[in-house]
Parts: sequence; structure tokens; C-alpha cells
Amino acid sequence: MTRLWSPAARLSGAARSVQVDSVVSRLFGDDVSPQTRTILNQGSNPIATSALPAAATRLQSQSQLAQILGLALGAPEFQRR
Repeated sequence: MTRLWSPAARLSGAARSVQVDSVVSRLFGDDVSPQTRTILNQGSNPIATSALPAAATRLQSQSQLAQILGLALGAPEFQRR
């Protein structure tokens, strides 16, 4: 996923907060709720529960940037577009 997005190479070694800021800027025009920003910064999927261990395991094993992008695509702000 990240190989197709041109800023991925530049962001791959950046701090998580820089990655989150870039994803939020490019996908949402900097317009996300504080809850979405917190989820992206923490890297926790609020839907993944103990009932869904495979989903949680997949999220934890992804690269940080891929994880941020995946969570951003599932954010309510993205779903409304």
C-alpha cells in the first residue's frame, strides 16, 4: 500500500507524529476529529477486540506508516467522503 503513495519513502523513517500529520493533511485536509487523531497517534484500532484477535495481530505486525494509513481509511471522516 505505501509503495503506491509517493510520500511514503520520505515518511517511512519519520516520527509517528510527523507521519500522522502528513496522512491527516493529505487525506483529510487537516480536518479530523480529536478522537481520530488520537487513534492514529496511538495506533490502536477501537474495533479490534479480543473477539477479533486476527485483525489486531495483523494491525500490530504492519509497518507504522501502513498502520496509520489503514486506520485513516477506516476513520469516520474518510468513510463520509
